[in-house]
Amino acid sequence: MMKGIDIRFSNQNSYITGNNWKNMAELDRITLIQGMVDNLNNNVIIQSAKEDGQVLLVINNEISASARGGVLLDMEKYLKKELDKGITIWHQTIQDKSSLRKLRGIEVLS
Repeated sequence: MMKGIDIRFSNQNSYITGNNWKNMAELDRITLIQGMVDNLNNNVIIQSAKEDGQVLLVINNEISASARGGVLLDMEKYLKKELDKGITIWHQTIQDKSSLRKLRGIEVLS
């Protein structure tokens, strides 16, 4: 029985973006990805698409954290397959909406 975290893949190099991706202007990358994700979910807005493959987006409809994770993973898998293996999806930080924490004076810094 294994204890702890499986670290077999921890030393593996991540994919890097290819020349086609790097040579595109950021606005062109955003437009391309926005068109592709609109086919999957029209409530997603692409905010940035950096040369290193970091894509920042926002999902505008209410979705639970557990469901959001699956949606983002599926979207990233699709974009890696169709565009570039070096793409990584990041969701914009979401504001803490807990009224109980606000009442107790607890502030969550992001």
